[in-house]
Amino acid sequence: MKDLWQVLPMYTLFCAVFFIFLYSQPCASSSKNLSCNSDDLRALEAFSNGLDSRIDGGKFHDAPAANCCSWPGVRCALFSVFSSPSSINSTNQSLRVVGLDLASMALKGLLSNSLSGLDQLSFLNLSHNSLRGTVPPELFHLRRLEVLDLNSNGFTGDLGQGISNLTSLSYLDVSFNQFTGFIPDSFHGLQRLESFSAESNSFEGRLPNSLSSCSMLRLLNPSNNSLDGNIDLNFTSLVHLVVLNLGSNHFSGHIPKSLSSCRALQVLNLASNNLHGKFPKVLGTFTLSPICQCQKNSLSNVSVALQTLQECQNLTVLILTMNFYGEELPNNGIQGFHSLQALVVAVCALTGFDSLVVSKYQRVEFPRFVLESLDWRHSIVYWEPGFSVLPGPVK
Repeated sequence: MKDLWQVLPMYTLFCAVFFIFLYSQPCASSSKNLSCNSDDLRALEAFSNGLDSRIDGGKFHDAPAANCCSWPGVRCALFSVFSSPSSINSTNQSLRVVGLDLASMALKGLLSNSLSGLDQLSFLNLSHNSLRGTVPPELFHLRRLEVLDLNSNGFTGDLGQGISNLTSLSYLDVSFNQFTGFIPDSFHGLQRLESFSAESNSFEGRLPNSLSSCSMLRLLNPSNNSLDGNIDLNFTSLVHLVVLNLGSNHFSGHIPKSLSSCRALQVLNLASNNLHGKFPKVLGTFTLSPICQCQKNSLSNVSVALQTLQECQNLTVLILTMNFYGEELPNNGIQGFHSLQALVVAVCALTGFDSLVVSKYQRVEFPRFVLESLDWRHSIVYWEPGFSVLPGPVK
C-alpha cells in the first residue's frame, strides 16, 4: 500500500522553496572592500536597539559596525549606482540588504517601523520568536517583499489593509499569532501570491473574496480561526491550488461546486465547520485530492456522498465522522474507491451494518494532522484498494 506521506504535500515545502533564493544572494564576504548602505545600517541599528532581547548572545552591532552585511541573518546583494544621470558608464557598486532570516533567534519585544527603511528587502523571516504588539503599517511599504514570514510570535491587532501594497509577495505566513478582526479584503493586486497561511489566530468574519484573484495560489490555510459565512471564493480561478485547509472555523452553507476546478488539489480540509447539504455531484467528475477531511459538519445524504466520491480516482483517505446522523448506508454497500486506504465514518449512528463482509483490511499510517483530528475510541473502517466493503460491523 502506498505510504500516505508520499502523496501528502508538506505545508513547509513552500517555505523551503522560497528560502532557497536567500542563500543564492551574493553577500558581503565576497566583496571585502564594500560596506553596506548607510541607510540600511541605520535601519538595522534602530531595529536591533528596539528589541528587548539579544540575538545569539549579542546585539546585531556586536558584529563589525560598518558592515551590517556580516551581521547574523543579514543577506546583501550588489547593486550598481550611477554616479550621474548623464553617464551610464560611470557606476559605483553598493551592497544593499535584500534578506533578513531571523527565525528562531529568541527575539523579544516590539517590531520597529525602522525596517521600512530597507527599501531593497525582498525576504523577511521573523518566525518562531517572541515578538509582540501590532505589525507597523510601514512594513507594508516594502514593495519588493516576496517572502514575509511572521508565524509563531505574539503579534496582536488586525493585519491591516496595507497588505495590498505588497504586489511582489509570493509567500505570506502569519500563523500562530494573536491577530484579531477581519482578514483584509486586499488581495486583488497580489497576483504572484502562492502561499497564504493564517492558521491559529482569532480572525473573524468572511473569507476575503479578493483571494479569488490570486490565480497562482497553491496553499490557502486560514484554519483554526472564527471565520464564518459561506465559502464564497470563486475556485474556478484557483486552478493551481494544492492545499486548501479551511478546517476548525464557523463556515456555513454548502460545499462550493466550483471546487471541481481545483484539479491540482492534494489536501482538502473542511472539517469542524457548520457546512450542510449534499456533496456536490460535480466533485465526482474530477480527480479529488488524496486527503479529504469533512468530519464534524452537518452534511446529509450519505448515499449521494459515497456515490459521488467513489468516482474520485486519487482519493486515499476519506473522513466523514459526525455527519449523516441516523441515515442508512446504501443497500449495495460501499463500492468503487479504487485508491482508498482508509474510510472513517465514526459517530454517525448509521444503520445498515447488518452483515459486514470485508475481504481485506489493514491499518495505514496517518499523517499527524489527521491523527489529531480523530477520536480513536470509535469505529474506523480500513480496506485495501480494489476491494468492496459491504455494510456490517467492523471486526
